[in-house]
Amino acid sequence: MRHEIIHLNALYPLENDPILEAFCTELADWQDGELRRAMLVLPGGGYTYTSNREADPIAFAFGSRGYISFVLRYTTERQGGSPKFPTPNTEVMAAVDYIRKNAKEYHINPDKICLVGFSAGGHLAASYGYVYKNENLLNRMNLKAEDVKPNALVLGYPVISTGTFTHSGTALNACASDPDLLRYLSVENHVDETYPMTFVWCTLTDQAVPCQNTQMLEEQLIKHNVVHQAVYFPKGPHGMSLANEATDNTNPDFNDKEVAKWVDMANEFILKNLGR
Repeated sequence: MRHEIIHLNALYPLENDPILEAFCTELADWQDGELRRAMLVLPGGGYTYTSNREADPIAFAFGSRGYISFVLRYTTERQGGSPKFPTPNTEVMAAVDYIRKNAKEYHINPDKICLVGFSAGGHLAASYGYVYKNENLLNRMNLKAEDVKPNALVLGYPVISTGTFTHSGTALNACASDPDLLRYLSVENHVDETYPMTFVWCTLTDQAVPCQNTQMLEEQLIKHNVVHQAVYFPKGPHGMSLANEATDNTNPDFNDKEVAKWVDMANEFILKNLGR
């Protein structure tokens, strides 16, 4: 395993110090030119912190399925920075650009860069599906949309709306009660035909982020003919992560064999629509 820590503020005009970790499985039988898919992990935590349970374990799970995995510790309150838009969004821009620009070094296909996000990290990933085209941010970062475009999104119990069914802490931290930001970061209002292909899952008994968030996103993906798959598991609390022993913290409610299938389902979705 090759493990690297990249300080993105040394390479991009960022106010804070988001950390990008690279987890690269070294395979002796790799052939020259054999390229892998990349998975950039955005942990949840309400933009207050980045959850450890939704970070490295996710990177390892996708790494074992042939991805080169990265974890972005984007700016949150516990880092002493403001997670208000556009701070974490520009950090994702930097991370995607870094991965794409260094694709050859990491044995990555630059046209197969995926994002996986959970809860507030799911909101960051889902909103990034259109924010990456924001001309003001691109100009600020001296980047082009094609540099930072995600090729696929994987969303776990994501916050989608900043309206009735939102997670209040996520919406408050990202938008600071700014009505314009609340409108802009309510994802269901901004899906169009150019939105990235998306795999999304949730549980019907999630008390923190109601499944209506996933339903609203799914409705818009259908309306705009976006390639997608939405999966609703019948039971499970918020924050299940891998839903197995690796992330259950010895709590049986977070360990469910049916929910744990989401990783293989997401991988199959990506293989089917992006290829190996």
